[in-house]
Amino acid sequence: MQSLSQEETKALGNYLVKSNYDKAGSVFKLYNYLKKCYPDFPEKKINKALVFKKIMPKDKAFNDKVLRNIMSKLSQGIEDFLLEKELKENEVERDFLMLSILKKRKQDKLFFQKFDRLQRKWKKNPTPGIEHYHNEFKLLKEYYNHPYSTLEKNKEVDMMDVLQKLDEYYCAFKLYYGVGLIQNQSVINEAKDERINILVKEILQSINLNYLAENIHVNIFAHLFNAYTNKVYDDYETIKSLYFKQIDQYNAAEKHDLFLLLQSYCYENYRQGKQKFLVEVFELNKFAVEQGFLYKNKSISHDVFRNIVQLGCTVGEFAWTKQFIQEYKAYLDKEKKEDVVALCEAALYFYQGNYEQTLDKLLVVKYQDPVYAVHVRFLQLQSYYELEEYEDLFYNLVNSFTVYLSRNRQLPDSIKQASLNFIQYTKKLYELPYKLDKEIKKVLEDLETNSLVANKKWLLQKAEEIKVKNKI
Repeated sequence: MQSLSQEETKALGNYLVKSNYDKAGSVFKLYNYLKKCYPDFPEKKINKALVFKKIMPKDKAFNDKVLRNIMSKLSQGIEDFLLEKELKENEVERDFLMLSILKKRKQDKLFFQKFDRLQRKWKKNPTPGIEHYHNEFKLLKEYYNHPYSTLEKNKEVDMMDVLQKLDEYYCAFKLYYGVGLIQNQSVINEAKDERINILVKEILQSINLNYLAENIHVNIFAHLFNAYTNKVYDDYETIKSLYFKQIDQYNAAEKHDLFLLLQSYCYENYRQGKQKFLVEVFELNKFAVEQGFLYKNKSISHDVFRNIVQLGCTVGEFAWTKQFIQEYKAYLDKEKKEDVVALCEAALYFYQGNYEQTLDKLLVVKYQDPVYAVHVRFLQLQSYYELEEYEDLFYNLVNSFTVYLSRNRQLPDSIKQASLNFIQYTKKLYELPYKLDKEIKKVLEDLETNSLVANKKWLLQKAEEIKVKNKI
């Protein structure tokens, strides 16, 4: 009952009445009592002994078995209510159930009429997602298995038609989940499970078959599977085109998963030094925000929120980023909202060159999360670097930040090391103008080759400024 909405809780009572549950009976009394406790259901009010006393005659002694029997009947009533509701909302399942009923009752003419209507309807308005191929397979299978299907002269369906639809579903499904697993394993460095590859080689070799080549899901996931398997990411425009041109044919989960795969694909190219792909990542995130992929039920993860802001700032899309913060901050978790917004606004100020305002905004961020503490100090150190007459504060933060990282046991070692490297390189760059050209070159070469450095893009920009200034 706790999973029901307020409207559903009320509708459940009407359903129980329609289903011949006695309004004066114990099951309906239990429903009415629990409805009063909805939605919090305080422990003291749903104690078994108290509930029994509320719904049973006063002279009836507590009997756990009797109460459990009443609870079981109400549970069954709720299950039936939810099943009926689901059938009303799920048109495809209702259609399949109706076909089964017509076949069982030997209503053959109505069965074949229903089959024809479904085929025409799905051809005109196919349901988005891979599941549509499965539904087409099931529909042809129902037809093929009907004892009188061979008598339908104009609607012959043979086993090859059934298998073709099964192939489309299986191939799309296999590649979809296969590429997802491969991409996840590459991210978390897990050993590859060879079960992913079972029959994939045969699927990829069969894509030139007309019915598979025209299957948009097989097509896009084959491209992605090849890319992530071979670690060759040079087919982005083709995949991007397949995604955006056919966007309405993917369901919500597929749209989101394809967005993540494309984003990862872009980052792979960006890590190879192709700077334009960072703009591609921003555009993908912008699209995902507009489409609502990144938030559900008016809720957005604070990590996702900060990543979008960071991307917008990095590519210089300040107006859009400011609007995003204002429009979507209401979707953040209340406990962390103030800190996340302040940190994001500070980042926006920093990338716009407003370093004093950056420092002022950072003062309101509480260190609820060790990651926040690190990012606050990043921005503080970067702001001190950019501002004149902040030398003492710069060196004080270099020391205190280093001590904080060394003592912190919550942060992963990789984040700690990348942060420590950032501190050291920032300090070296701060002091470089006073060094000899030979020393400057050594620091800059070392920075370029070190892959484990936080905020490396910013450090490289500062290094470039020093190179230009010193004519290196």
